[in-house]
Amino acid sequence: LSSWSFYRAGIAEFVATFLFLYITVLTVMGVVKSPSKCSTVGIQGIAWAFGGMIFALVYCTAGISGK
Repeated sequence: LSSWSFYRAGIAEFVATFLFLYITVLTVMGVVKSPSKCSTVGIQGIAWAFGGMIFALVYCTAGISGK
C-alpha cells in the first residue's frame, strides 16, 4: 500500500468507472425521456455507447491499471 502505482491504478479505475456510468446512464436517460423514438439513438445507440466507452476507457487505462 505504500507504492504510488497502487494509488494511481485505483484513481484510474475510479475515473474510468465514473465516466463509463456517467455517459451510459445519460444515454439511456435520453432515450427514455424523448417524446419521439425518431429523435433518439435507440437501442443500437445505447449498445454503441456502452461498447465505445468500454473500448475507450480500457484503451486509456490499460497502461496504468492493467499491470
